[in-house]
Amino acid sequence: MGENANIARRSLDVFVRQSFEEAQRLCSAEVEMRTLFDDPGGPPEFEGREGLRLWFERLHGLWAFIEVQEVEIDELDGGWVLMRVSARVRGRGSPHEFEPRISVAIQVTDGLISRFGLFPQKSDAVAMIDGE
Repeated sequence: MGENANIARRSLDVFVRQSFEEAQRLCSAEVEMRTLFDDPGGPPEFEGREGLRLWFERLHGLWAFIEVQEVEIDELDGGWVLMRVSARVRGRGSPHEFEPRISVAIQVTDGLISRFGLFPQKSDAVAMIDGE
């Protein structure tokens, strides 16, 4: 496995643990992030250091518990890493857990995360990668 895949794995772990300080070290100052609710071809909802901070505030506000298990990982051209993961999550204030499968598209540029997107379908993650 290449360095970009290792960086992508580490960044996913950092996001799951909701460690803003570690994420700042892993992400470029111009990082772009998309959530499960964003259009893969549209503009990113969160950008830059301020966007990263807002992303983590949203994560903390939405999820009481997140656990992720990697299912598959592919390194692609242009520094892209495509991951399929199974998650186990529980929302804040909810007694119920659910187990979604999501796709994660991560672009690594000069050793830092420059783009990060979470998507319900693999095709959405591929659309983000192809739309670069």
